[in-house]
Amino acid sequence: MDSNDIVSPTLITDSRKEIKNNDDRVLVVYSGGTIGSAPRDLADPESPEVVFPWEDLQEAVSGLQIMPFPVDAISFREPLDSANVGPKHWKAIAEVVQQFHDAYTGFVIVHGTDTMVYTASALSFILQDLDKPVVITGSQIPALYKVRNDAEQNLITALLIAQHKYSKLQSVPEVSIFFRDRLIRGNRSKKLNASGYTAFDSLNYPPLGTAGDLIAIDRSAVREPSKAGFKIQPELDTNVVMFDVFPGLQENPELYTALLGSDHIKGVVLKTYGAGNVPTQPIEFLEAIEDAVKAGKIVINVTQCVQGDVKQGLYDTSAVLQDMGVISGQDITPEAALCKLMNVLGDGDLSSTARKSRMSRSLAGEQNYSMYTTVIDSENHLIDTRKGEEGRYRSAAVVINGFSDGGKTIEKCLIRFVGASVSGAGKVLIKIFLNLAAKAQPSESLTVFAGQYVKSSEESEQTFTFDIAQTARQELKAESTVTVYVEPCREGQGELSWRRLELTLFLSE
Repeated sequence: MDSNDIVSPTLITDSRKEIKNNDDRVLVVYSGGTIGSAPRDLADPESPEVVFPWEDLQEAVSGLQIMPFPVDAISFREPLDSANVGPKHWKAIAEVVQQFHDAYTGFVIVHGTDTMVYTASALSFILQDLDKPVVITGSQIPALYKVRNDAEQNLITALLIAQHKYSKLQSVPEVSIFFRDRLIRGNRSKKLNASGYTAFDSLNYPPLGTAGDLIAIDRSAVREPSKAGFKIQPELDTNVVMFDVFPGLQENPELYTALLGSDHIKGVVLKTYGAGNVPTQPIEFLEAIEDAVKAGKIVINVTQCVQGDVKQGLYDTSAVLQDMGVISGQDITPEAALCKLMNVLGDGDLSSTARKSRMSRSLAGEQNYSMYTTVIDSENHLIDTRKGEEGRYRSAAVVINGFSDGGKTIEKCLIRFVGASVSGAGKVLIKIFLNLAAKAQPSESLTVFAGQYVKSSEESEQTFTFDIAQTARQELKAESTVTVYVEPCREGQGELSWRRLELTLFLSE
């Protein structure tokens, strides 16, 4: 799509209105959709519906003629059914917002409902450090020929939210969707109903606002406007795939190897069961995922459920993915994960490591937490307490990734022993300390004591995971020392070994 596919903005309000300055205006970007559709032959209501030009929708929505502030419009030269909207159109919309950013208070994108969630998610990543409202809306029933419809209410309310100065509302400087009576974050949205007026919802995040007789914005739910300076990153890499895990998939290696093993694929959104689980048998399925990660592909784990989140590592059937290097998508929607992956892969300035790091972070409020992992030990280590000592310990000083990410709260802090095992008879007691003084005795009465955990003898390798968030909030520093102290639960018995020791911070805004 190029500039020839979009026509220039034209003033659609009464030109006699006094315009104090351009910043009082709202710009509508009309892409098409049901809201502007009607039967191809208006004399034959049964003829197939097509999308009509902006001027027809403008005439049908009477409220546009009495708006109390200037509204301009820009349109795709050929308005589309949203089933035909994709990455090149997202880029075109973003470039319009960039071009006219300084001239308007806010923007309203008029769009079909089928791919609205994808467009909203993609724009949230493309429009970086956004400082003005971008509200997407449409309707389930067309305005052009249906007397009873939801089009006018949706469009007029979206305009009032975008022109927050006139409406005396808090600005919502992010990409959002307004539909029926609620304003929701675009990259948190899901289409849940194919025909009802309440077509969209945000099940893992509260509405940004509601609209009844009055419009109310929830200040606590809205992201703070960025001060970094608005910019766009419109390049998208579409060499990605998204697919569901389902019973029987693991029995069809031709299918999953074609999806995971293709040389053209750079990223995979894996839609898994429940809290992020996959079948672990036969082993070839897991090996295909591991091979994809080793080949440099980004694999992100999202839940098939419409509500809830991935808790990667909670069960053995998801811990294997964590150990492979699959990224936990937490509570991100599949649509947002796919668009985020396209955007991150499309940024040619990022290294492979930086791309994976960005996929683990909340870039535009699309997930609850930003995750930062610090590898403490990357070689095999062993603490042996079978020689009669009361206890043995190992300390490592490291720079903690994410610690300096200002304004964030530590929600979780996980210590993970990857490839861990306890050998010998009986059990061992593992104690974790943060910034333990060099000559201090490793006592649980110290404020730097993060917790203790009993592990039984087990020759096979496992992953031991401990949450030390409470101590981390008090004791974690930009450069911290993590001390692992092990003592036997039975005199003279037990050793703990691991292949990798890592600390992961979960930070919320």
